[in-house]
Amino acid sequence: MTGQGTSMYGLPGSINFMVKAEFTVSGTMAEVHATSDVKPALSISNADEALIVIAIDTNYVRYDDLSADPNEKVTQTLANVQGKTFDAMLEAHVEDHSALFGRVNISLGEPSSNTFLPTNIRKDLEDGPDADQDIFALYAQYGRYLGIASSRNTEPSNLQGIWNQVLSPDWGSKHTVNINQQMNSWFAEPLNVAETLDPLWSLISEVAERGKIDALQTYNISRGWVCHHNTGIWRDSAPIDAAFYGFWPYAPAWLLQHMYEHYAFNPDPQSSFLKNTVYPLMKGLSEFYMDFLVEAPLDVEPNGYIVPNPSMSPEHGIGNYNDTNVSLTYGQSVFLTVTRHSTHFQLLKWIGSTIDNSWVLPISLLNVPPIDNLFLQPSARSI
Repeated sequence: MTGQGTSMYGLPGSINFMVKAEFTVSGTMAEVHATSDVKPALSISNADEALIVIAIDTNYVRYDDLSADPNEKVTQTLANVQGKTFDAMLEAHVEDHSALFGRVNISLGEPSSNTFLPTNIRKDLEDGPDADQDIFALYAQYGRYLGIASSRNTEPSNLQGIWNQVLSPDWGSKHTVNINQQMNSWFAEPLNVAETLDPLWSLISEVAERGKIDALQTYNISRGWVCHHNTGIWRDSAPIDAAFYGFWPYAPAWLLQHMYEHYAFNPDPQSSFLKNTVYPLMKGLSEFYMDFLVEAPLDVEPNGYIVPNPSMSPEHGIGNYNDTNVSLTYGQSVFLTVTRHSTHFQLLKWIGSTIDNSWVLPISLLNVPPIDNLFLQPSARSI
């Protein structure tokens, strides 16, 4: 079966995909029949066992390359498992999964009678955690399972993940990087499945490629890169959707916090990942912010702090003015948090002094207002 992605905004879909299925049956009386009428079908009868192997793939290579042949890709996938029994494939799957999942055991107290109830009952117990505190261990392991299953050798886990079943899903099944993508990634380092972040590193690096262009076209800033509140397989970096939530060029600073944490959990100063991936991304982003930030009005803040303008909280708004929920202001606290108080900028200072003596983090980048001394109105302080 072949197909094409949906058209949008008058443009045809550019993703082509193919699905192939191979059937293996056993049994002396097994029969396989194919029909080719209006609704082609295949029927299997009198079989002791029927093994159906399905492969699906697309022409997608990366955001700027759609040159792959879906037929070649699915054919190779099927060839890789040709001749293998169901038990052999299951064993390989379990071995691969358990190598990651089995690293962590979580116990939050002695099991109770509620521990052994079905999950759909446990989650709705009237006394909540008092009735079943160990359900939070199950919840953490469930998060690890989702990451292991959906974020290896593919895209990073996104809004629907690999379980999306429709061509035009809600929110485009994209990567919402003003909170959702970060939430999908928080567990990876502390719960010992850092491998699930490998697709995220690729996404950030590719977004930065497009983000250099959008920094120039949107802000007339020639240094560094930027992205906003949402991206996807096309590595969108420009503001999209409405200004109320789309005009948020601070997502990269939050995303790069994951790179800092990746280093913090395995600090290797000689790491090629640190030197060749993390440092260029952090350096470029800091240069963009240096050219984007402006000095706050001196009649409001006399200390010469620099602030982002315009600025906003992700999808939150700052108040209602003339029956309109307004989101844009300047110096929003969430940006101050991901600059002044983000540890990855401290790592950037160290990397710069260690491997690139020609460039140091300008001290003025850290000259943003301290969180405990914000000068904006209370309604503008919300994250």
